[in-house]
Amino acid sequence: MAPGELNKVLSKFYAEVKKMDGDDYELESLKIMQSSTERYLKEKVYPVSIVQSREFHNSLTGNTQREGDFPAPQGRGK
Repeated sequence: MAPGELNKVLSKFYAEVKKMDGDDYELESLKIMQSSTERYLKEKVYPVSIVQSREFHNSLTGNTQREGDFPAPQGRGK
């Protein structure tokens, strides 16, 4: 699967995944899921890191942003 397509799939997954009781997962749990997926992909010799690559930067943070989970983006102004 191409990195762009995988990013879309992972973004959707992280945005929609819920606990068995219907509650949202904590950010730390989502990061653990991401690390497990990274480890699996590395074993399968996937060419891009979903943790370190800019292509996947928004897969975890972009669609799962809940109040207080992530710091506000910092711009580079003058």
